[in-house]
Amino acid sequence: METIEKPKNQVTKIIAGLVIIFLVVIFSLQNSEATMVRFMGWEGNAPLVLLFLLCFVLGLTFSLIAIFPLNKDSKQKSKLIGELKARVEMLEAQLKNRE
Repeated sequence: METIEKPKNQVTKIIAGLVIIFLVVIFSLQNSEATMVRFMGWEGNAPLVLLFLLCFVLGLTFSLIAIFPLNKDSKQKSKLIGELKARVEMLEAQLKNRE
């Protein structure tokens, strides 16, 4: 059975998160100027970085909503596979006891 090194994995995630935050800060500083926004008859000025971040968050939200049912099915299938493996092991043990 394989063991997963969780501490190393956590450190990698933390470093990746810090790099992403650093890149977002640089991006924000370089794109802080206001730009004209028109949407369904509404007009206004907004910082360019807020528009980019809003689009990113909306895209991420819709992606997670689309992926969620797949993730739920995957968890149910993994649980079923685990139950079936346990049942096979139990039946194999019963066969060995009969021999």
